[in-house]
Amino acid sequence: MDPQGRLLVSVANDGGGDAPASATRVVFSPGGTVEVVTPPIPAGFIGTLEPIVIPTSCGEQCNFTITVDSKSDVTEANEINNVANGICFIPE
Repeated sequence: MDPQGRLLVSVANDGGGDAPASATRVVFSPGGTVEVVTPPIPAGFIGTLEPIVIPTSCGEQCNFTITVDSKSDVTEANEINNVANGICFIPE
């Protein structure tokens, strides 16, 4: 999280080819779904997404699931690593 309480997400391109722009979905539970743009990421590099506002309905603790290439626009050799789970603890 950044000082403003937003979720920070980085996406690694572990493949051998450059990845075009795509979409990343973050599902907060509770809280809802947020879609953000993933910038093009060259092979072997890490891209940083725009900070994501955590829904106020999450309360003090919020589980989330991040899915990169959420619309399956990117041709990949390995799609298994496109999902990550996490938890935020929101200070009062």
